[in-house]
Amino acid sequence: MKQRWALESAHCISNMKHMVSPVHDPYLNIAVERYLFDHYSGEELVFLWVNNPCVVIGRNQNAWLEVDHVALKEEQAVLCRRYTGGGAVWQDRGNLNYTWITEENSPERIIRMIQDTLQSYGIPALRNERNDLLIGGRKFSGTASLMDEGVHLYHGTLMIDVDLNRLERVLTPSVLKMQSHGIDSVRSRVMNLNTLSRELTVEGMIQRFLQLFPSEEIPWPGEEAQVLRSVLASEKWLLEQSPKFDVLLEYRIHGSLYRVSADVHSGRIEQVSVSTDDLRPVDTSALEEQLTGMLFDEDTIRRKIKETVH
Repeated sequence: MKQRWALESAHCISNMKHMVSPVHDPYLNIAVERYLFDHYSGEELVFLWVNNPCVVIGRNQNAWLEVDHVALKEEQAVLCRRYTGGGAVWQDRGNLNYTWITEENSPERIIRMIQDTLQSYGIPALRNERNDLLIGGRKFSGTASLMDEGVHLYHGTLMIDVDLNRLERVLTPSVLKMQSHGIDSVRSRVMNLNTLSRELTVEGMIQRFLQLFPSEEIPWPGEEAQVLRSVLASEKWLLEQSPKFDVLLEYRIHGSLYRVSADVHSGRIEQVSVSTDDLRPVDTSALEEQLTGMLFDEDTIRRKIKETVH
C-alpha cells in the first residue's frame, strides 16, 4: 500500500502545488521525484528540476547500448536510470525537467500548460502521438509516465540551451557490434528552444511557468530522499538492471588483434571467448576465467588483456 504524504493544505488555483529543486544532483532529483510520487496525497503537484551533466536512461534500457561510457567519463557526466520507460536523454544545465503528479490518466493538461507557456514567448509547439513536443518536425521535449494505485506521474524534458555536441558524442555508443535483447531508444532530430527566442532561459522558463499557473510551493523533502538517492546511484540499479545482451569487442594491442565475444546478463559477463592472431602464445583460457563473472566494462577488459600479454 502506498504511503500518503499530507501536503500542507491551502486554497490555490487549480488546487495545484509546486516545487522547484534547489539542487542539480541528478540522483537526488530523481529520488525526490519518486518520493513525491510515493507520498502523493490527492493534490496535484508540479516539480521543476535541472540536472548537472548526465545521461538518464529508461527503466528497461541497456546502459551499454545507449551510451558511450568512455565519452561519458571524459565529459565528467554521470549515468542515471529513471523509474519510467522511454529512451536515453542527455541533460545539462540547459535542460529543464518537469514532473506532474496527478490522478488524471492522461498527460494532456500538463502538455497544454507547457505549450501555453511557450506560446507566451511566441513559440508554437506541436505534439505527436508519443507526446513529444516538436517545432518544424524537430523534437525538443520527450515524455514518459508511471502509474500506481490510480496515481499518475508524467515527466519530460525541455531542451532550452543544451550542449548538442556533448549530447551527440555521449549518446553514440562505442560498441557497434552489440545485439541487445532490451528496448532501443527512438532517435529523433532535436533542437534547442533558445534558437527561436534568445530571451528564453531555463530560469526564465521556470518563472514564466509559475506566473502563468500560480500555485502553492511545498517544502523540500528530508532524509528519506537521501536514502533513496544512494540506491539510484548504486551499481546494482544503474548497470545490473540492463537486459541481457551479446557483444563482440575488438582491440589492437601491440600490433595484434584481440577479439572478445561475451554474453552479458544483469551487467555481468556470463560467458566469454577470447581469440587473437598474436604470434606469441597467449593463455586465453586464463584470461577468460578472469573475465567471467566480472561487471562488464570495456576499459577493464582492455586493461586485463594488456596485463596478460605484456
